Amino acid sequence: MYMSGKLGFLAMVSFFLVNSVWAQATSSMDEPTIPNAAYAVMKYDSILQTELLTYQYKEWDFDGDYINDELIFIGNGGAHTYFYPMLRLSTQKDSIAFTSFLLDMPYPVTAEERVPSSQVAIITHPTTNQKSLYLHIDSQWGSIPKILKAQGVAIYQSLISCEKGAVVVKDAEL
Repeated sequence: MYMSGKLGFLAMVSFFLVNSVWAQATSSMDEPTIPNAAYAVMKYDSILQTELLTYQYKEWDFDGDYINDELIFIGNGGAHTYFYPMLRLSTQKDSIAFTSFLLDMPYPVTAEERVPSSQVAIITHPTTNQKSLYLHIDSQWGSIPKILKAQGVAIYQSLISCEKGAVVVKDAEL
């Protein structure tokens, strides 16, 4: 009787081990899904010598010239990838990179679609129809980094907009 109990237990453990190994083997063969895949582009970084995931959007006019501007989120290539935003305005020659503004979900939504977990939203001014970029900055350090404080950022929510041809960053509690 004792022996059959042991055999039953061993059979049950073996069954669970085989099933868990099989489940891991089959699930690792599945292709990972990339959120917002239509905007995802792999770019080669010559310094890191690797491909980095970026998200490239050209859906909105931030500078008010009726030409859509580029909003690009550049990944850092880590195991948990963080992205920083870069704006390429049609009215300016150079791109503006916000390398200290780190996000891990660079998926823009409208103000109406925004939920507490949204990190990026496109805000439309009610009278001018001007677009602004809302960012809920992710920080693993707990407090606002000094480099952001030096740029006038006091809270984790920022609004980037164009005013009189200049890019302006303000605190924004939405």
